[in-house]
Amino acid sequence: MQPVLAFAGWEVETVHLDRGSSLRDWIEVRGGGEVAYCATAAELQRLLSRHGLDLATFAEVDTIDDSRE
Repeated sequence: MQPVLAFAGWEVETVHLDRGSSLRDWIEVRGGGEVAYCATAAELQRLLSRHGLDLATFAEVDTIDDSRE
């Protein structure tokens, strides 16, 4: 199981999704009332930067609230 990282109401998690091409790992970002998916760490950092966030400030958490678990 991959860790879930959280900071200031935002969560980052690796998920397994089929987005039309086949099942693969995606990085799911939840926060600010949105859910977004990234394929690479560089895309993740760009997404977080747009919101003034840095992945280095996120910490691993034991539980999450994504309305699915």
